[in-house]
Order: sequence, then structure tokens, then C-alpha cells
Amino acid sequence: MDSARLTYSTFQRNLIFRIAVLAEADFERSIYVEDAAVHIDGRYPASWTATVAVKFKEAGLIDVAATTTDGDLFAIINSDASLAEKLKELSARKENSRPQYVLTESGLQEAENAGRYLGLSLWEEIDKLEASGGSEHVPEMGRIVALDRTSDKYIEVESEVHGTIHKIRSDNELMASDDGAQKVAELEAGKALIQADQVNEGLVKRTLVPALLWAAKKVRDESSGTAIKLAVTKLFDLLT
Repeated sequence: MDSARLTYSTFQRNLIFRIAVLAEADFERSIYVEDAAVHIDGRYPASWTATVAVKFKEAGLIDVAATTTDGDLFAIINSDASLAEKLKELSARKENSRPQYVLTESGLQEAENAGRYLGLSLWEEIDKLEASGGSEHVPEMGRIVALDRTSDKYIEVESEVHGTIHKIRSDNELMASDDGAQKVAELEAGKALIQADQVNEGLVKRTLVPALLWAAKKVRDESSGTAIKLAVTKLFDLLT
């Protein structure tokens, strides 16, 4: 995973592109925008996904799917309220009430344009998705969890993640190994995820936890490995 920080405009291009890929360019296939965002390489605030989804809906690039049976969600998204008010209402919903969307013709055209900008072929990416089992094999999203970034536990976890990244980067042998650079990128991405006020539990567990456990086995001294494992335990506590 690329640890580069994305600009807002680049994130939007990536998101509409990944929505089209996940929908397999089908105007009738319902998808969760959050599931599409999982496949975006780079660092970005977690709040951008919901914000851009509503903007895409207002721009006619996506529409609320008929499979979204919660009438309140239809009312919120299709209301004349401001973007900020819609996002406030949606954020108060339970995770299992999040809306599904379908791609529109305008959205597909925008995705093709975004792909050319990003240097990616929409149809090649769709073929890759189909080869891996299709949209049914998209990683399952977890709950949205609010993090108290002022708590001692959070500060300790963030500090340990930062220290772990430094330890790995400073170890030339680890950085030269087959997965050293990749694990550092995953640690950086995980660190960026937990710096948001709200995080997706499943995404953090898939991104940050495996990289930390790998680092715990690879660091030179036993005390550092123990400290990293303790940070993982604290991280799980934060996500409960």
C-alpha cells in the first residue's frame, strides 16, 4: 500500500474510479462506497469518504440504490439540507444502516476520465476484480468507532506505532528484506487511519494490526517486541 498523502481532488478521482470498478461498470449493481474506498492506495482522512459520497450523489455520479430499504436514509440523502447537515444525520446512523449506491452513466464516464488521469484502465481493474472472485470478495467493513485521541491509551498506542516505524526504518537488514518496505507502508497507513476522529474498526484491524505483529517478531530486542504486542492489545481496547 502506498503511504503517500492524497490531495482531496486526487481522492475524489480515486473514489469514483473504485466505485465503478466495484460495481463492475454495472448501473444496477449496488455497492457500499466505503467498500470501494478500501481499495484506494494512499493516506487520507476517514471523513472524506462520506463527504464525497454525498457530493457524488448531488452531482449525479451515483444514486441511492433500491436495495437501501431504510426510508430515513432516502429522506436524508435526497433532502434539500446542506451537505454538512446531511453528513451529520448520516454519521448518527448505525453502521448497518449505511446506504448502498448504484453507479450512473455520468458516474461511469467520470470514472473513465479519472482512470486516464490516474494512469489506470477501468476495464483492466474490473478484470482483476473478477479474477479475484468479484465484488463478493471485497473485505468486509467493520463498525465505525470514535477514538478519544486525548486518552492515555491512545497516546501510548500512537507513540508505539511511531516508534515501531522508526525502528524498522533504521534497520537496514529489515528494510532490505522482501516485505520490509511494504510493512512500513502499512504501518504508516495504519498510523494515518487512527489519527482520524472516527475509524473503521475492520480497516484498522486489517491494515495496522498485522503490520504491528510482524514488527513484534522482527525487532532485535525482546522488550521492544513485548511493547509492540502490548500496543496491539491497547489498540483492540480502543476499538471496542
